[in-house]
Amino acid sequence: MCRKRRTREEEVVEEDNKRIEELMRLYGLEEKEAQAAYYLGIAEELFEEISKETYQRSGFARVRGVEAWMHDEMDLGEHFHALRNQLARRVLQRDYPEGWGRRPGQSPDARLD
Repeated sequence: MCRKRRTREEEVVEEDNKRIEELMRLYGLEEKEAQAAYYLGIAEELFEEISKETYQRSGFARVRGVEAWMHDEMDLGEHFHALRNQLARRVLQRDYPEGWGRRPGQSPDARLD
C-alpha cells in the first residue's frame, strides 16, 4: 500500500485551519472574522520581530527612557488592540442586536441607573 505523504505546506494549512476553527468556537467569530484575527496575530508577531531585528542590527536611540524598538511595539500594539476590539464589537452586535444592557423592546433612550 502506498500512502500519500503530506507536504509541509499541507500540514501548515491544516494547522492554520484548526486554529481558525478554534477562534470561531472560542470567541463566536464568523469564518472571515476568525481568519482576520488569526492573521492579525501573525502580523503583530512579525512586526515585533522586525522591530527587534532592526534594533539589533543598527540600534536605536533611547526615547524618554524607552528603547526605540519598545516604543515601536507600544505604538503598533495600540492599533492591533483596536482591530481586535473591532472584531469583538462585531460579535457583541451579532449576539446582542438590541444593544448591550437593554432588555428586548426597551427604548434606546432608557437609562441604566
